[in-house]
Amino acid sequence: MATALSDHGSQLTFNMYSPTTLYRHKLASHAGNDRRFFRVSSASDNLCFDAKSLAKCRDTIAELTDEFPDTIVYPRAFNEEVTTPGPLYSLDPLTGYATDCAGFHNGTHETFLSNLEQSRAKCCMPNIDCDSCRALTSYLPSRLRPRVHDVVNAASLKHWLEICDFWAWFYLGPAHTTNAIDKLA
Repeated sequence: MATALSDHGSQLTFNMYSPTTLYRHKLASHAGNDRRFFRVSSASDNLCFDAKSLAKCRDTIAELTDEFPDTIVYPRAFNEEVTTPGPLYSLDPLTGYATDCAGFHNGTHETFLSNLEQSRAKCCMPNIDCDSCRALTSYLPSRLRPRVHDVVNAASLKHWLEICDFWAWFYLGPAHTTNAIDKLA
């Protein structure tokens, strides 16, 4: 696919699968084929990432990025973060909800539905399990606010700015990226 897109001057980015709470429940309860959306998964063979499959994703994306640098728009910094095992967010121990997700309904961010009513769900993707969420549209904007580890040295700042530039490209378009990382000494 990357070759075909490159041949046509198109660009490509990635999104990591994030299992729904229902999918994880069906795995845990050894549910059978529901003849709708849950057909062939089992507790031992499913779409959820483990450490080995995350590492394989990281390596594959890095190889594609090296091979197609003008086609693949997916920064190494972001690839490293979303393919690190474990939750990407800080989780509330009582609810399991991500407390530092930009999509979390916390009074400063709310989602409105197509009928213009405010969503009463936990976030903009309420059926996704926060502890295994790797969705680009939730995690990427969550990284716009720097974390303590983002500003400890020039390398960590560069890593964070690379993610912010990716956000600008993804949401605002290529004309809005600053390439601020290239300006760091």
